[in-house]
Order: sequence, then C-alpha cells, then structure tokens
Amino acid sequence: YLEQRLFAFINNILQNIDNIISRFKNDIIDIQSFFKLSNTEITDIELFLGDSHKSGQTVSKISFSEKAILYKHRNQFGEKEFNTIISYFKNFFDIKIEIPSFITKEDYSWVEFIEVYEFQSKEEINSFFYSHGILIFLCYILGTKDIIFDNIIASGGKLFVIDLECILGKNIPFYSYLTPFQKKLSESVKETGILPVWFLGDNFNFNSL
Repeated sequence: YLEQRLFAFINNILQNIDNIISRFKNDIIDIQSFFKLSNTEITDIELFLGDSHKSGQTVSKISFSEKAILYKHRNQFGEKEFNTIISYFKNFFDIKIEIPSFITKEDYSWVEFIEVYEFQSKEEINSFFYSHGILIFLCYILGTKDIIFDNIIASGGKLFVIDLECILGKNIPFYSYLTPFQKKLSESVKETGILPVWFLGDNFNFNSL
C-alpha cells in the first residue's frame, strides 16, 4: 500500500512538471510580452507552494534571471471579477488593494510574483490597515472566505490579495450543535478569515493581520 501511494505521489509530481513545461512552451510568447521578460530561460522551478489539489497539483514558482512568476493550476476568473469591484471602489476610496497581474487560461494561469517589502513610513502603515478595513467590508458583503495569512501579501503600502478561490460564498445552514455565540460568529466578518480567530485548546491564531 505504501509503495503504491509513493508511486502515485511521484507520478503526480512528474505530471505536474510536465504540465508546467508544456504549457510554458505553448504560452512563451504571451508570457514574455506580458511580464516583460528579456530572457525566457528558466533558472529554477519551485514546487509545492500552497495546498495540493487535483492529483497533487500545487502552485509553482518559475524563476528567470530577472524576475519570477507563478504557475497556478486554476484560472483567475474570480480574481478578474474581484479586480473590477476593487477598481470601482477606488473611485470613492483611497485604497491600495491590488490583485497581482496575470494571464489566465481556462484551467490554469500565469501570475505575477509579488515580493514582500517592509513598510517605509507611518503613512504606508496607515494606508495598509485602512485598505485592510475596506477589504474586510468587501469580503463580508460578497461572502468571500479563506482570506488568511498566506493569501495576503504586504508589499510596501500596498495590500495584495493573492488567492481568491472562494470569492462568492453563502453560509451553510447552521448545525444543531452550534451554540448561539458560534452562530453569531459564523455570520460575522470573522468568517472572511482576515481577523484573528483563536482556536480553543492551543495558541494557534489563524488570520491575515
């Protein structure tokens, strides 16, 4: 049994690498133009960035001499729609919420790799947390969930949302074992994943702040 699991795991890895390389070859002209690459020679491929889905497929980082991009095994249709919403709200609020630029296909995508940069001023800190508040509001009214720490990147004063698999959501009917307090929490902004959520019995804090 263990041997079969190991064989399947290795086979999935090889298949994932094969998908990356073949799709990169097919899209190389678009990738070079969109991401402004002067040299498309791949210097490194880093696998297993994020959760595993669809027979072991994970987000992968593709590095070149001048920059890196991400290969994702899903499209960016949700991010595209969310970006439209963000653009609308930018007409009314001075917010620095961004979605990494991307090339999306039907079942995979190439996404800008965002570097983490520390805040350089008090103004950048204020801007970041103000944008965080707007993001909580947007995610709450849309029912967006799973905006936890590894789905948000702070880059200077900007807030990048890097994974929106659950852009539109709806609370499932309450189970009978939930307490009234738990039911209230499940209807609140805490369901977005952005605010701190402490789990009883340990010191684990699961949030993006």
